[in-house]
Formats: sequence, C-alpha cells, structure tokens
Amino acid sequence: MLARLKFCRSLGRHLCLLQNSLLIN
Repeated sequence: MLARLKFCRSLGRHLCLLQNSLLIN
C-alpha cells in the first residue's frame, strides 16, 4: 500500500486514479 501511494505521488492524482480504475477493472 505504501509503495503504491508513493508511486501515485510520483505519477500524480490523475495517473493514480487511472491506475486504480485499471486495477479495479
């Protein structure tokens, strides 16, 4: 979870949300 949060911070909110959507799908 922490690693993912760090990755999200690096990419940004938009990319983070997109990745979350992809993971959910």
